[in-house]
Amino acid sequence: MRLTVYIAAAIILTACTTEIINMDTAREQVKNYYESGAYAEETEQIISDAINKISKMELNENSAVVFDVDDTLLSSYEYTSSIGFGFSYPTWKEWIHDERLTAVPQVKKIYDWLVQKNVNIILLTGRRSDECESTYKNLMSEGFTTFDTLICRPAHESKIDAADYKPAQRKALTAKGYEIIACFGDQWSDLNGEYTGLKVKLPNYLYLID
Repeated sequence: MRLTVYIAAAIILTACTTEIINMDTAREQVKNYYESGAYAEETEQIISDAINKISKMELNENSAVVFDVDDTLLSSYEYTSSIGFGFSYPTWKEWIHDERLTAVPQVKKIYDWLVQKNVNIILLTGRRSDECESTYKNLMSEGFTTFDTLICRPAHESKIDAADYKPAQRKALTAKGYEIIACFGDQWSDLNGEYTGLKVKLPNYLYLID
């Protein structure tokens, strides 16, 4: 898995020149996007559109929706902003094990709606297997109490790119009989490949994961 931390619009390439925005300016732009309500507004629109589309689908007992965890169900913004919009795995691991992340309200809305419709919920994360218990507890404490399974990345697959790891997991879920009708994630690598159904891409201007 390759994680690239970036600040939105930090580098703009043009045909002849490269314009580089001051890092402090870029940080301020990202902070304003998240804290001004723009992130919430954009996410709300995406979720409302997803509810509209799924409500028109014919559901059955095997219908399933796959959710990523970080910055899909749980927000890492508080962590990322607390360290100046960078990334440090040791400090990130502390936040995971302290179960400190909070729910993304707009995604919690569609999660609750799907639960009421008895749609199977699958949680598929790139977090490692030794982080699975803390992840489970954090999800439960934030109200994500109903799901079929939480899939964390086993140690022997730690170096596989998310764009390859997640499609393989969805294929295995389909082989078990699930009919995946939608897939939610903040990275395009969450939605890469087959067995996704409706692809719902949530905004993330904090980092990229291949």
